[in-house]
Amino acid sequence: MKQLEKLLLLIRTVRHLRLRQVAFQLWYRLRPKPFIRASTGAKTAARPVWNGALYSKQSYFTPNRFEFLNKTGQVLESADWNSEQFDKLWLYNLHYFDDLNAVESDSRVQEHCALIHRWISENPVMTGNGWEPYPLSLRIVNWIKWCWRNPTEVDQTIVNSLHTQVKALEKQIEYHILANHLFANTKALAFASRFFEGASSLKWGKKASQLLTHELDEQFLDDGAHYERSPMYHCILLWDLLDLYCLYKGATESSETCLLLKVRAERALGWLNALVHPDGEIPFFNDTTFEIAPKVTQIHDYAQHLDLKCGNISLNASGFARTTKGRFTLIADVGQIAPRYQPGHAHAEAGSFELSCGEHRVFVNSGISEYGMGDTRKQQRATSAHNAVEVRRAERELNSSEVWSGFRVARRARVKAEKAVSSLQCVIEGFWHKNKMAVHKREFLLGEAGSNENEIIIRDFLLGADGGKAYFHLHPECKAQHSDSSVEVNIHGHSVQMEFSGIVKKVTLKNGYWYPAFGKAEPNLYICVEFEDKLVTKIS
Repeated sequence: MKQLEKLLLLIRTVRHLRLRQVAFQLWYRLRPKPFIRASTGAKTAARPVWNGALYSKQSYFTPNRFEFLNKTGQVLESADWNSEQFDKLWLYNLHYFDDLNAVESDSRVQEHCALIHRWISENPVMTGNGWEPYPLSLRIVNWIKWCWRNPTEVDQTIVNSLHTQVKALEKQIEYHILANHLFANTKALAFASRFFEGASSLKWGKKASQLLTHELDEQFLDDGAHYERSPMYHCILLWDLLDLYCLYKGATESSETCLLLKVRAERALGWLNALVHPDGEIPFFNDTTFEIAPKVTQIHDYAQHLDLKCGNISLNASGFARTTKGRFTLIADVGQIAPRYQPGHAHAEAGSFELSCGEHRVFVNSGISEYGMGDTRKQQRATSAHNAVEVRRAERELNSSEVWSGFRVARRARVKAEKAVSSLQCVIEGFWHKNKMAVHKREFLLGEAGSNENEIIIRDFLLGADGGKAYFHLHPECKAQHSDSSVEVNIHGHSVQMEFSGIVKKVTLKNGYWYPAFGKAEPNLYICVEFEDKLVTKIS
């Protein structure tokens, strides 16, 4: 890429940021590393009874083996905590200490105690990945929960280290990133304010309360969705809401905050309920895959434990739609990339959909298997990795939005959607080449009452393009065969017929991958339909 093109791409990206983000980016990059004095004699408050739920699977296997993201590694000496042989995200997970509160972790208390002391001795203050704000936030919460669950194992060394870690987090609040990172910082401050006593505790509690009040309104939409529009992150943030509600519940001085958490949590539960597939799990929109967030059943069990109800909501503000027709369940993304100032987990997926037949997924977005800035990450965020339409112009295949690097978006597609009883449509303005854009209009026709209950028609129209490619990614359990203008898909005894008409140039069946978890890739098939400016797809 030419230097001028790179500069323009950067400008188109940065212009969406908030001034506060830019200011803190510059400040955090230019300032000296904060000096944090190791705490001594830190005092804990009266211990509450922690009865929050557990969901993580075991990730630490004594004496030195860890498994994260479906990759195993050995941490044999102090340098291994930050070894370049491991990916950055793997190292982050190493420092989270999720295993302290994993399911059945009560059988490993002594091993956990030794591991905590090892981390303290091998990770000097403000040195390495473990002292960055996001892993700090998750580890602080995990250590505090563990301390409350195992009070006889807690000594002054652990308490002092925890106090030091909270001081380090306080100096690195992620105002430059915002979104789920800032919420994780806030949760850690809230837990720390309840764990410690003294002036610092009061200060952390006040800061947490201020941030919570603002971020609950900022990050959770009216229909209950977390505003990054990732079902996976929605589950993570919803668990945070439940943890915070569990923390504040019963504390008279926090009754107002507790009420805010209750309202947001119940709406978030409603959104999750409205979006899941018939198999009970989340669809793969934006950065979403399995094995990272709590399962939907675990979330509902925790909510029930806390006497929270599932809100009855309609999908609107988040830009998603879900409808059932006969044996089909259709879930579609007909919204814009959001939030405007933090699209790091967004994909170029406008107009994409997933479809189940009965309880079996048929059409699936590809999912994600890694973060970073490599070709795999680039491909997984592209329009072609989704059940969407890619536009061709000047012999270039164009994404609906300008996704680039690992977490960047420059120009974003403008999407206008209309929902009716028997139809759903969206108009997508994007697919830039130089300074010109193209338009893709997609209509989902669900049929009037009395029409074929097991038929969905998708109509695609292009304007300002040389042609397009419509992608239909099949779940790995699907088998398929095709002719010139049709495809027959078979899954668990069901036969799904696809017929293509309009100005169709070519229908091909290709080998691809579906990514059900980090570090996993399952072979699947996908259908690519090349067309000029009109395509009609009948699914029955």
